[in-house]
Amino acid sequence: MAQIIVSSGQSSSGLTISGNDSLLVQSGGTVQNTVLQGSENGMGNGPTEEVQGSSIATQIGSGSQTIDAGGSALSATVGSDGVQAVQNGGSASFTTIQSGGEVDVGDQEADPDASLAVITSATVQSGGELDIYNQGVASGTVVSSGGGLDIAEGGLASGDTILSGGVLLVGLGGSATHETVQSGGLIIKYAGATLTDTNTDGVLAGVVVMNDDDSVVSSWLQSGDATLNNLDLSTLSGPNEYEGLDVFVGGGETVNTLTLNSGMDVDIAGTVNGLTSGYADVFQGGVLTGVISSVEVTNQGGLISGATLTQNASLVNSGGLVAQVTVQSGSFVTIGMQPQQDDDDDDGPTLPAAQASGMVVLSGGQMTVLSGASIAGDTISSGGFVYLSAGASASHETIADGGILIREGNTTVSSIDGTLAGLVVADNRGAVKQVFFQSGSATLSGLTLDMDSATPSGGTVTVGYGETVESLTLTGSSYTTLNIAGTVSGLTAAGTQATLMQGGVLGGTLARSSQTGVNWFSVTNSGGSISGAVLTSGVSLANASGQIDGLTVASGATLSSNDMNMTGVVVQSGGTLRIDSATDIGSAGGVLDIGASLFLGQGISAVESGGNLIVSSDGTVVQTYTLDTSDGTPILLNTSNVAIYGETNYTLAAGQIVSAGQTSSGYVVSAAGVQMVSAGGTSLSTTILGSGQEVVFSSGVASGTIVHSGGMETISAGGSAVGGVISSYGSEVISAGGSSLQTDILAGGAQNVTTGGTAWSATVETGGTQTVNGGTASGTQVSGYLSVYGGQTVSAVVSGGATENVVSGQAVATTVQSNGQMEVAEHGSAVSAVVETGGFLTDAAGVITGTTVQSGATAQVYGASSYVWSNGSSVAST
Repeated sequence: MAQIIVSSGQSSSGLTISGNDSLLVQSGGTVQNTVLQGSENGMGNGPTEEVQGSSIATQIGSGSQTIDAGGSALSATVGSDGVQAVQNGGSASFTTIQSGGEVDVGDQEADPDASLAVITSATVQSGGELDIYNQGVASGTVVSSGGGLDIAEGGLASGDTILSGGVLLVGLGGSATHETVQSGGLIIKYAGATLTDTNTDGVLAGVVVMNDDDSVVSSWLQSGDATLNNLDLSTLSGPNEYEGLDVFVGGGETVNTLTLNSGMDVDIAGTVNGLTSGYADVFQGGVLTGVISSVEVTNQGGLISGATLTQNASLVNSGGLVAQVTVQSGSFVTIGMQPQQDDDDDDGPTLPAAQASGMVVLSGGQMTVLSGASIAGDTISSGGFVYLSAGASASHETIADGGILIREGNTTVSSIDGTLAGLVVADNRGAVKQVFFQSGSATLSGLTLDMDSATPSGGTVTVGYGETVESLTLTGSSYTTLNIAGTVSGLTAAGTQATLMQGGVLGGTLARSSQTGVNWFSVTNSGGSISGAVLTSGVSLANASGQIDGLTVASGATLSSNDMNMTGVVVQSGGTLRIDSATDIGSAGGVLDIGASLFLGQGISAVESGGNLIVSSDGTVVQTYTLDTSDGTPILLNTSNVAIYGETNYTLAAGQIVSAGQTSSGYVVSAAGVQMVSAGGTSLSTTILGSGQEVVFSSGVASGTIVHSGGMETISAGGSAVGGVISSYGSEVISAGGSSLQTDILAGGAQNVTTGGTAWSATVETGGTQTVNGGTASGTQVSGYLSVYGGQTVSAVVSGGATENVVSGQAVATTVQSNGQMEVAEHGSAVSAVVETGGFLTDAAGVITGTTVQSGATAQVYGASSYVWSNGSSVAST
């Protein structure tokens, strides 16, 4: 990706910028007749021109031209794959925008006091688009038939000419003045737009149908009483099955009975009485009434009143007022906006708080009220369902016998006439299948729910605020979502994602049930309280927010916590604590038992100090755990083989630390224990039992160690082991810089010599294994199996019944005795080997040099690349 720079005082003409190359015209520099061409190649966004000086007659076939503050562009042509962007403080004149071309002037996020971005005397041809954003100004534009001039919030258009078939769209917060609209031209004016000194007689659009290129397909102009009756647009279709049509109902227009097809979107800034099919957005100033059938409606500040939702229609009231709406079976209403991730974007004007009043929810109908929204004076008929999220409010609600109002979290309710629901089971479409109402003490005991029967395709169980369930069991293999806003003490489930909501309480034993094909159960704390709980094997808990006060993590269970507000945590042997990040500084953390696992994310560290584990986030202490000392000195053992995304894995072990100048003799490392031989320390005759470990660090020495089944001895850089014995299923690992002398590897035992490690004079008994993974093994006596995967062996002796397999790397001066075998694979090599009488050499395209095959020995050759035979006989080549 190359860049050409035209500096102050320089000028250039006829440059062609292609691929992902770029041109920078600095202040005082000038370019003429530049051509931007070539499509994106997957490495960037095509050719670019950045103008801080002057640019004349640039052809933007593809890629983009950006005019920075102080820069100017004259007579540019924007082609079908091109974009011209005029930043605040920059200017463009006499730009021609061809079909598919786009010009953006100003910035959606510009401050009100930012410098203006200006475009003058532009021409918008059919299919071209000129968009004016905050602090952007368009003046003297000519919009041809099929072209569009869009004025967004904070943008201004002045003195433009809209020819027949051209469109001027003035959005909410946009302004247009002194516009000339010729016969056949259209002005689309949203509620909240400003239009002054413009003759709109006969040209102000009442209803417009446009395709994805903003070209007008059909239009109806406002005139007379501005009312259209029985407008059926269902037969209109987009250019293909993926592109629907956009319909606009302008401010001041009324449509009685509007019918769309299922792929259409309608923006309502006027009034629609009766709507069928498609998607609808109601903006400030817009009104939607009447029967709403098979439509997905979003209210973005308008009014929806006196309507009936039917035929699975849906309504989301993200801002504005909804009143006197009847919700029939299969239809649903959502009051409020789903929370979004925080960002710095300016998403437009603030919408009024979402609210609803006088709603009638019939049997099978549903209404959900999200946090911050409110409802009042509604009627919930038998079988109707209203769900209050945490932070929502409801007042003067009437609940008929069999009507359902459930509170998720700490909601505000007043003047409620009727019975609240304590627990509700719904399918994955939200249809209510089972209800338990609050009454008396509001406690359910020993409740078992068969989810396969109630919701065979998966569903949701909600425990409402104020309800208590003692010993809740969810059976079945269908995926289940469990929302807990009340109190649950004791929970057994599988295939279930449980979320503890604000105001919810969870305690008791949390267990995963044993069901065929379902092997997980997850809990997320999102603002609730966990107290006196026990996580058993197979259960995972993520503490995203909220409080933990008393939690036992048993073997096989996992606690993940980013919010460190938790106390009284006990992680037992086999349990796991994950800390991926820390967003809050906690107090006393709890206790880590010997055998517990600790996973720390990037930026999180832990050190052992005086019997405590200190957990820090980027240098700040966030938690302190007490370490179990009942089985010996607690040792934080790093078990990370490879760091993944900066994560470090530890196991808390107990055992012995042999420090400099100390000698340990006859120590027994118990299961899950560890002996650490530090620099200058010496261990004599250590015994390692199942899952125990001995780690020998630089300048440490281990002599006569016996490793039993499941145990492991690790020789780190600079450490050494002498005269050890590796029993069946025991192992010794020699890391880079470590060394081992005269290790005896018994049947089932294993020695692994990694890159940079060295093993001297090992004995591999029948059934034992020595594996060389990049290291060096010298003088090995092999009665079992020797494998080479990189690195080399030197002077190995392979006795009868034993094998040396050189997969890669090199074997030097191996002696193969009678009935012994040496195998050299394609990427392996053997140098100066001796195959004695009765020995076998098998070569599969490897490299063998200087080999001696004695009389009575056998060599099987499969396309080896180099041979030098000495004193050979009985050679069979294939």
